[in-house]
Amino acid sequence: MLMQVEGCATCGGRRRCFKAAWQTSHFSYFGVKEWGVRSKFCLHDVCSVVVSSRQQISMRREWRRSAVRFRIAASFGASADQCIPGVEKERRKILMSHTVNMSLLRARLAKSVGLVAACAAFSGAGAGADVVLDWNNVLLDTIRGYGDPGQSTGNIQAARAAAMMHTAVHDAVSGIDALNKPLWYSPYHVATSPGNANASREAAVAGAAHSVLTTMYPGFQVNFDAALNNTLAGLGGGQNVNDGLAWGQFVGNEILNARASDGTNSPQQYTPGTGPGNWVMPGADWGTSHWAHSNPWAMSSADQFLAPGPRALDSAEYAAAWQEVYDYGSVNSAVRTADQTEAVAYWQNGAGTHRPPGIWNVIAQSAINLSGTPGGVVGDSLSENARLFAHLNIALMDAGISSWNSKHEFNFWRPITAIHEADTDGNGATASDAAWVPLVDAVGSPEYTSGLSTFSMAAAMILTEYFGENYNFSSMSDGTSSNPDILRSFGSFAEAAFEAGDSRIWAGIHFRFSNEDGFDVGEGIADLVFNNYLLAIPTPGAGLAFVIGLAATGARRRR
Repeated sequence: MLMQVEGCATCGGRRRCFKAAWQTSHFSYFGVKEWGVRSKFCLHDVCSVVVSSRQQISMRREWRRSAVRFRIAASFGASADQCIPGVEKERRKILMSHTVNMSLLRARLAKSVGLVAACAAFSGAGAGADVVLDWNNVLLDTIRGYGDPGQSTGNIQAARAAAMMHTAVHDAVSGIDALNKPLWYSPYHVATSPGNANASREAAVAGAAHSVLTTMYPGFQVNFDAALNNTLAGLGGGQNVNDGLAWGQFVGNEILNARASDGTNSPQQYTPGTGPGNWVMPGADWGTSHWAHSNPWAMSSADQFLAPGPRALDSAEYAAAWQEVYDYGSVNSAVRTADQTEAVAYWQNGAGTHRPPGIWNVIAQSAINLSGTPGGVVGDSLSENARLFAHLNIALMDAGISSWNSKHEFNFWRPITAIHEADTDGNGATASDAAWVPLVDAVGSPEYTSGLSTFSMAAAMILTEYFGENYNFSSMSDGTSSNPDILRSFGSFAEAAFEAGDSRIWAGIHFRFSNEDGFDVGEGIADLVFNNYLLAIPTPGAGLAFVIGLAATGARRRR
């Protein structure tokens, strides 16, 4: 928990500071100045009135890591600093930023530019407000293979399909909003508008989604045609509907053209390593290795958020992570609880399901269905939903590219190999066990970083931006005949992301440091996407200077 305290000696009592009280079964302490050293002091480098939800999550995660280091020290009879060479001595500086109340921002905009009536009109969702969710469900069925696991989409391919469809949907809505609204969200790629300002936005959504999906998955054309006809049947026909449909199809084709040479169809250029620590291919090529160098959607390069690398094989931190997955990840584990085993099944998302990117789209739908569409400066549920799912899936796609890039760069072995061949790792705290079998057999790519952890924290931070911290929700897994539906509840999106990472340890397929570094990467990608893409901009004449100035100082968060 975070506690506000007065009278910091460093600040001379001039400002309020924060200190953290965090407790485990091993120890309690206030603040952490150095790894391995318990201390009580004011975190004067984070003086501010507000600590944002993302910063709270980052701070909690660092404190949680310090607990792991204390446990390592206890296990190996030395201080954490002695056990882990290169551990940073100072906690990472948390840069404060201004957290915007979007409802207040919308009200201030309305008052300042005389748009109270307009904003009130935009706040209610009319017919077709759920068309974005409708097509999101079509997308999820596509990823599942429409009931045929053999035609289901892989993890990173699912993320790309979602990013393709939802950026097209967003840009189709944005182009029409630009003609009609005092505030609208900037497009991701297609920066034009249709000729008819009254073109149906619902038809545009359907046209964009249909265009992208039929091109990417021609085998499901009949399903997409049926979904399109279902959308259009509720719109009544007419010129505005026809123009909206044509506009959406144009936008969809523009997105397809823009990504046609993004490197996802390039020849594979992957050579597996040999020796201790290197991933061993399970009798087949790593089929999506070339995606490691594909063109990102928001990042400047595929390696912009390259993770720092797996821990040295002879280090204490590696040994602790090895022991954890050895104990908890075995198919016959005596310490893994029934709840942990259920979590593994919930987050597994294998062939025939909506895959890891899909589960976060389902979670987003759950939040919208529970609380309604989050209010944004445009204040229209169709526009807000289109933007939310575009933000979410751009972040998921770049999270996938970044994780694949780290996998390709470090080529680290999976726990099953690390345990079977532990006698070769040079670490006296590990020992080979050729009989060890993981709970889940999933070794189709190198271990580091965890794709699920990277996907999950990127998605969790995007959804936290929309729905807030400490958002309680429940969501159902995507069950199959061998893995029935499971309902799980969470106290925040970050809590769900942390459990997703833990589930990979309990499954026996990832080490903790692979999760933790994936979390950091996912968080950075979410920051990049949310703060720099699909931003609110005014229509000319709608208080340009004021709106831009307010957005620059308040709506964008910097770290």
